[in-house]
Amino acid sequence: MLLAEFLGQIAVMCGRRPPKIRLPRRLLYPCAAAAEVMAHVTRREPFLTIDGLRMSKHRMFFSSAKAERDLGYKARTLSRSAQGGFGVVSRQWAIAMRLDLPLDHIKIENALRILNLYRIET
Repeated sequence: MLLAEFLGQIAVMCGRRPPKIRLPRRLLYPCAAAAEVMAHVTRREPFLTIDGLRMSKHRMFFSSAKAERDLGYKARTLSRSAQGGFGVVSRQWAIAMRLDLPLDHIKIENALRILNLYRIET
């Protein structure tokens, strides 16, 4: 599966339309540089990075065959994996909203502690 296909499926799972316009990578470098500067100023994650753009030009394929063979690992489908990830993010979002915190202050490893501490039902 190509990155564009993967991101398109994620967009559909989020209830959004996949991107229709394909932008040339070289035109995105100034946007990535500006996003990194703004991220540094605001102390937030950039929405686009120069490293991400550089990596996106390479086709990368991975296989779980060795883990399946040697460790008995069973890979999940994209939809199951994404649903699990969306569940974690939605719980973190609910916690952040109830505690009036920005989402970037909630870390995955602390989410359960916060749930238990404040006895929040999600």
